[in-house]
Amino acid sequence: MISADRNYRDVLRDELNLRIRANSRYSLRAMARDLKLSPSRLSEVLNCKQGLSRAAAEQIAERLGYSNDERAIFCDLVESAHSRSKTAKAIAKIRLQKHLASDSYRELQMDAFRVVS
Repeated sequence: MISADRNYRDVLRDELNLRIRANSRYSLRAMARDLKLSPSRLSEVLNCKQGLSRAAAEQIAERLGYSNDERAIFCDLVESAHSRSKTAKAIAKIRLQKHLASDSYRELQMDAFRVVS
């Protein structure tokens, strides 16, 4: 599950590292192919030299097979970092705060469940 308090680049790096652990021959070039990006574009995104648009984030999230919630969080992480519109950036940050609040509520419910069980 993607956390709303992370950087989307860290999410992509973690995904790359997970795939490399599963297959030692997997590479950044292979991930770029899977995401339908050029290897240089993916490298520049991961190295903070370029950002992503919300549309590109949606395509990446779909290609990574994220659930609807994960996709929304990932896209909001990208939009809160790179949106050209101050309003869109602020709205994305608000949605991320709501995700964080619901995540902490879920954790509290799980803690209560553990105590009861």
